[in-house]
Amino acid sequence: AMFVGDSFVEGFMATDNETIPRGFELAAEAAGKPMATINLGIGASGIADYLAVIQDAVPIFRPDIVVLVLYANDFPAGQAVGGQLGSGTAAIRSNPYIPRLYVVVSRLLRGDGVATRWTKKPFMFLPAASSSRNPLHDEELLKYARGFVSPDILESMLQGRFNPFVINEYSKYERHLRLPMQFEGVIEQVKRYVEAYGSQLVLAYIPYKAQVSDHYFKYIRQFDANKEPAALTTMPYQLQARFLRDESKRLGVPFLDMSAILRQREASGERMYWNYDEHMRGTSYLLIGKEIYRRWRSSATAPVN
Repeated sequence: AMFVGDSFVEGFMATDNETIPRGFELAAEAAGKPMATINLGIGASGIADYLAVIQDAVPIFRPDIVVLVLYANDFPAGQAVGGQLGSGTAAIRSNPYIPRLYVVVSRLLRGDGVATRWTKKPFMFLPAASSSRNPLHDEELLKYARGFVSPDILESMLQGRFNPFVINEYSKYERHLRLPMQFEGVIEQVKRYVEAYGSQLVLAYIPYKAQVSDHYFKYIRQFDANKEPAALTTMPYQLQARFLRDESKRLGVPFLDMSAILRQREASGERMYWNYDEHMRGTSYLLIGKEIYRRWRSSATAPVN
């Protein structure tokens, strides 16, 4: 099973053993039908990036299923989708006559990355405001943020210990969750492409945390200009899931909306997301992976072994 998506698939804020693909593997093992997974989640990516990954990776790996995990900030996709899926990029094979050590040293000297079978240790992802990669490097934005961001949080943002991109996070979601999807034809395009290589497309959707619980408002208020946020759990803010469900039903693609189970867990007092970050806790990623497996296996379109 190949998983494609953004940081929620890659597993931001969790360990390598607490990802959605890992949860899928565990559920498959528990059911006595082991399945290997490939995690192709890429943080800070979007729809256009997913299509590029699918175009290149599916012809190489030819997985049984391709699980495209969409998150609330993937929409509206608009012109960013663009183009059509082509024939895929041919895999680059290593020259058997060139020593692997020579290739590794050459890449290091050029400043290129070197792929390994080992994972890297955790590292600080965010730079301090002295770096231009931190948006608070902009004096105008910093001045604006001082007007409503909690002083302690703002100081942590300046030091690179708190994500500065969450500033006005709620306000941005409140606005774009009500916008038209602009996603027509994309699912059908991906379905045709993966099926041409013998794969089955499965679609999953993860909502923004305020779409499933008002619990997070007391934290969101500390870095959002809107101090009286409206509930995003109401129907006007569920356009994305409804559109994806209807489109998937029309195309015969299994659609696994995670909204209901997340709301149930939140209502019982279990916190599925981090309070100060929009990402999920490791146990939540595992739950999503297990739920994807369970629903996929029980769907009418799941292959019978």
